[in-house]
Amino acid sequence: MRVRYLRSWVASGFTLAFVALGCGSSGDGGGGAGSTAVLYAPCSGTPFTNDGSCAGGLCASGDVAVKVFAAWRAKVLSLSGLSEEELDKRVSVSAIDTSSASFVEIKYIVVLDWARSRQVVSVGISGLSSPPTDAEIEKAVKLAVEVAEWTGLGGIASVASEVNVQAAFDGCGSDIPIDWCHLDFMNVTGTLKVGGVKEVNAANNECLQATVDVAKGAVVDCIPVPCAVN
Repeated sequence: MRVRYLRSWVASGFTLAFVALGCGSSGDGGGGAGSTAVLYAPCSGTPFTNDGSCAGGLCASGDVAVKVFAAWRAKVLSLSGLSEEELDKRVSVSAIDTSSASFVEIKYIVVLDWARSRQVVSVGISGLSSPPTDAEIEKAVKLAVEVAEWTGLGGIASVASEVNVQAAFDGCGSDIPIDWCHLDFMNVTGTLKVGGVKEVNAANNECLQATVDVAKGAVVDCIPVPCAVN
């Protein structure tokens, strides 16, 4: 089966799950080229804002969900090195889903100025005691949390302006469509990145892929890739 890289990029972004963070304001921020609302308007799926009704885990339903959220919050505070106030400015919890008997899912938006990222962590609770012990929950949370994401978030003081991020892409190639809908932290390094792919020569199946460090506004990679693979 042929997978169209460029087409899938334009329609729904990278097949990888990229995330965007936030430092400070949850409003439009200092993006430069356009407001946050406009930037993320084309993105489908979960909105990039929420009503705050789940702040601090208030929407957690049941003892297990409450304990999972508390253990998750303690873990990410420890990994990031952020204070509780700093964490609350950068991470907006949207929902705590307990519809599955196997997982408790915590859905949240990471916010750094204009940059946004929708994230979810699934904490496995299948096979635990009934009710699970605190030690079991802490172990399950430890297995679910991506360490690089939180050390990366804690290490970012600010993000580059949207204009500077765009300029970095232009340094790789002109008119590269940027997938603002999917920013994410790189494994191991925790670098917050955003990507884009441009068709260069359809007849020769040639595309150009760029990845930019959102915090630094610097190119991570700029490489030729096939537009489609079998």
